[in-house]
Amino acid sequence: AGKTLREMPIRAETNLLVVALHQPGDQYIYNPGPDVAVEGGFGLIVMGQRQDVVKLRAMMIGSA
Repeated sequence: AGKTLREMPIRAETNLLVVALHQPGDQYIYNPGPDVAVEGGFGLIVMGQRQDVVKLRAMMIGSA
C-alpha cells in the first residue's frame, strides 16, 4: 500500500497488465498510469495468464 504502479514489480515479475484499480466504495480507475498510488483496500483488475495471476496473489499476500 502507498506505492505507485511504477514501484510495484507486477509487470516485471508476472507479465500481467493492470487494466483497472477497484477502489473501496465501488469506484474504478480504468487504464491507470504508472504514477497512480495503490492504497490498502484497492483491488487490481489484471489481464494475463492464470499462472501469473496466481503468482501475483502470492506476491501480494507476502507483502501484507
